[in-house]
Amino acid sequence: MNSREIENELRKYEEGKSVGNWLLFAEIAVGLLTAWAGMHLCLHAIFLAIDIWMKKDYGESEQRLADSAGKAVLFLFLTALGGAAVYMIHRAQKQQVKKCAYGYKKLVVDQAAEGLFDEYSYQAAEGFPRSEIKETGLIKMKGKYTSEDLVEGSCKNVTFRRADVALESRLTSTFHFRGSWSVFAFNKDFSSDLQIVTKDFRVADTRANSADGIEFGTRHRIETENEKFNKAFTCYCQNDSEAFYLLTPRLMEALLDADLLLGYPLMVGFVGNKLHFVIHSDRNYLEPPTDGGSLHLREEIEKVRCELKAVRFVIDALSIDQEIFKVGKRK
Repeated sequence: MNSREIENELRKYEEGKSVGNWLLFAEIAVGLLTAWAGMHLCLHAIFLAIDIWMKKDYGESEQRLADSAGKAVLFLFLTALGGAAVYMIHRAQKQQVKKCAYGYKKLVVDQAAEGLFDEYSYQAAEGFPRSEIKETGLIKMKGKYTSEDLVEGSCKNVTFRRADVALESRLTSTFHFRGSWSVFAFNKDFSSDLQIVTKDFRVADTRANSADGIEFGTRHRIETENEKFNKAFTCYCQNDSEAFYLLTPRLMEALLDADLLLGYPLMVGFVGNKLHFVIHSDRNYLEPPTDGGSLHLREEIEKVRCELKAVRFVIDALSIDQEIFKVGKRK
């Protein structure tokens, strides 16, 4: 995509955002009018009830009852109409915001992913289903689960999927986990689970076992002969011999490099025939700026490119040792 095409896409984004802002203003204005009509509806309903109750004692005319009833019906109609209008405008505004965000994210991801993968696709509204993450047994699944911004592709004959994942408390709206989750398929099958976490990755479920590795029981802690690696990471496995076979010197050095490069809590899990690479960044890189300021496209592209480079980093680092993954096939 050349600079002119990028400028056109950014102009569309700004125009779409402007439409969304006008819809939000219209929603607020109609909402206030609806509230005004609802207030008058309540008042005239009260007056009507009083008139009906007082009629026998004071002999009020039928005209006053008719006026009160007519006004109550009018404001009932206005309130219902306003409520429906607010609902429709709200839906249109949300759809407009989502459309703008998806268009912006697609532009940024396309630019950020250029040259990193042999092939890839991006789906802003898609992510990992909760069941898939839960079945890995790698993380404590508590709170509201969301996942979006799915990137799928392949490189060096390794297929991958990457998405944003979040686990949020339903009561306090605080995140237990928020970051990226990448899954790599190497067409190999590990006979048991291996989990590698940095010391500050506190939401890892270190004792759980996946459905595939349940025959080996829960994971237990092991240490390698690399002291530097032991200071940065903690390893949990179900089968010691396979774990040490997978923990090659090159793999440990690659993980140390990743820890230094990314600067966030990390977790790596070998489960079934997949490798899971998890970054607890406590942020969503693929969201457009919401501060109302101008777009700094180059900065946004570089942020996302750093995130996608982590995916390529894993592929480059682990493709060296692909022969190792032939061990431990399930029978």
